[in-house]
Amino acid sequence: MSVFKDYAKYYNILYREKDYKSEAEYVMSLINKYSRSKVKTILNMGCGTGNHDRRFYDMGYEVDAFDMSAEMIKAARELSPAGINFYESTIQSFNNNKKYDAIVSLFHVMSYQVKNEDVNAMFRVVKEHLNPGGIFLFDFWYGPGVLTDLPACRVKEIKEGDIIIRRKAVPEHKFNENVVVVNYDVEVIDKEEKILERTEESHYMRYFFLPEAEMFAENNSCRIIAAFNWMKTSEPEMNSWNICITGTLK
Repeated sequence: MSVFKDYAKYYNILYREKDYKSEAEYVMSLINKYSRSKVKTILNMGCGTGNHDRRFYDMGYEVDAFDMSAEMIKAARELSPAGINFYESTIQSFNNNKKYDAIVSLFHVMSYQVKNEDVNAMFRVVKEHLNPGGIFLFDFWYGPGVLTDLPACRVKEIKEGDIIIRRKAVPEHKFNENVVVVNYDVEVIDKEEKILERTEESHYMRYFFLPEAEMFAENNSCRIIAAFNWMKTSEPEMNSWNICITGTLK
């Protein structure tokens, strides 16, 4: 089963409490801080259902975005203004022959790049599509935090009308690969606890260390400028699970 194929229909409900507006403002504050020129255009790599993109667009930026999931892109187009261009593409194959002032990849898309060649491909997209002096920003699972606070089983329930969506996440830690396999079991349940629908998917998530991220960037003519705890301006710490990096072309 491909990632986010069936899971996509529940995505916006499961993450409806996520503060996309604040996240978009945070991302653009960092990008504008380090950019050498005025930022007008943005490319979002792995856009999901377009929640960040709509906030970028409302802030006055020109936005293009892509995702590998046809279901996600369909939802993004239905929910977004016509001014945002959405493409269905993998990171490895994306090329629209355009340049951007900023490139972002949010909500751990980088951690979905489990193989080294996939990470290199991600940085190649940056190199091919970023204007000189432009800024890229990625967030990802941070190795020290994952190893300090080991992944655990989690259950999330969201009430939607007369039904409950219950998601169980069971991790399988592959230490020698720097990968956590998150096995999702999503059930749609009525008030009598009868299961109406069920979806199972396994998401392979890679965690990174900063020297590793710097190496991938350097190998693709990019350089990292700074790293921060996600949604903060402090440096990553031992227990930081989610961090972001900003960078530019060499």
